[in-house]
Amino acid sequence: MHYTASPGAPAKNISSYFAGLSKQNPNYKTKARYASAQFSVDRTSIYNSIPDDELAYHCGSKTYTREALETLGTYPNNSTIGIEMCIEKDGSIHEDTFHNAAELVAYLIRERVFRM
Repeated sequence: MHYTASPGAPAKNISSYFAGLSKQNPNYKTKARYASAQFSVDRTSIYNSIPDDELAYHCGSKTYTREALETLGTYPNNSTIGIEMCIEKDGSIHEDTFHNAAELVAYLIRERVFRM
């Protein structure tokens, strides 16, 4: 679970932003940006941007702790689902957004993990 870097942007905008990144032209002289998440959550909405079983680029670090590597493997994006929580204009996460994200996690555990 992460929070977005776009204060005040709703989940629909975050989902659209990630979708737009898939249309980058590698021939442009600008460096391509790789970022995505399976879900974007705000106070009232949850958007599923890409399938749960498709790799999303939501975790990125030059180094990982030993514990993270032991738990998640050498590349955490391979074994995790990305959930972006939208932030308010003041940078906070609204209680309703957090509640919706928690409900989404509970749903994913019930429907995806226990039904495998």
